[in-house]
Amino acid sequence: MRERHVSFSKQAEWGETATAPKPYPHPGEGSTRSSHQGEGGRRRADLSPPAAFLAALLLALAFAALVGGPSLPFWARLTGPALVLAGMALHRAATRRFHAAATTVEPEGLPSSLVVDGPFGHTRNPMYLAGTIILVGVALAVGDYASMMVPPLWAAAAGTWFIAEEERTLGLLFGSEYHAYRERVRRWI
Repeated sequence: MRERHVSFSKQAEWGETATAPKPYPHPGEGSTRSSHQGEGGRRRADLSPPAAFLAALLLALAFAALVGGPSLPFWARLTGPALVLAGMALHRAATRRFHAAATTVEPEGLPSSLVVDGPFGHTRNPMYLAGTIILVGVALAVGDYASMMVPPLWAAAAGTWFIAEEERTLGLLFGSEYHAYRERVRRWI
């Protein structure tokens, strides 16, 4: 088990004028999320990753209910529940690694450890990958072609709005150790 713990008790760790990076507002810093500059100056949505995933899930279900286009073949619809379960298992495994490393699972929190084993040894973002797998499974299970548009939209949004910002934070927190990990392990798969 390889992990690195970081202490945030000294301002000197971040330099004279630097402050610890915060990818998202912490609880108690206002009742709503404000817009944030993302990588390259892009503005990201005012949603947390769990809220964005829930919105994507509801969008996939809405497409199935409202668009009602051609149905997927029956064999494809049977694979949907298996993919949902696989995505849930991947998410659970990643969550357990965070707990074992005594670091935060909350997207708003600052990590105290760089977790590089378990599912993180195969993908740098197993929770976002799990969300994508779950959305593919849901789209297959409801059997609607329109719902299949949601998983790639989710993956693009997660990569643009959340992952890029989280990677910037990890680079600031863990420096060369994170950059070496980033070279070794792909962002998705």
